[in-house]
Amino acid sequence: VFFSCSSLKSIKNDPFVGKYEMTVFDVDQVGDVPAILTITKDKNLYTSTVNYKILNEEEILNVLSTYPLDSSTLLIESLIDNNQVDFELNFDNSSFTGTAGGYYDLEGKKIEWFNQFLRNFNHYLEALYNDKKSYT
Repeated sequence: VFFSCSSLKSIKNDPFVGKYEMTVFDVDQVGDVPAILTITKDKNLYTSTVNYKILNEEEILNVLSTYPLDSSTLLIESLIDNNQVDFELNFDNSSFTGTAGGYYDLEGKKIEWFNQFLRNFNHYLEALYNDKKSYT
């Protein structure tokens, strides 16, 4: 995997990119739904994956698209049981609140160990790039 320094800097400063623990609250007939949300970015394209647990079954959300509405709001369009369900996430530093389907409240918080790993990995790649650059 190769990343340019400019793409690493844009990822590091991006308010959305990261891994989050998320909970959708009071879902009909199942209660609170815990999930892990991972948001990545390649150039200007966001992608997201959501692994969630419902009634003790691990599931992966069928994400259609992920895109910002503004500098602090991200929309994740998905399909659940053949119905489109949009997740609107309003970010504030390392956490977010929002709604699923315009009805269910949700919240999430960055998983710091993962983000520290990404920072360390980015530093490693930058050092590798700079070291390689000194030999050319």
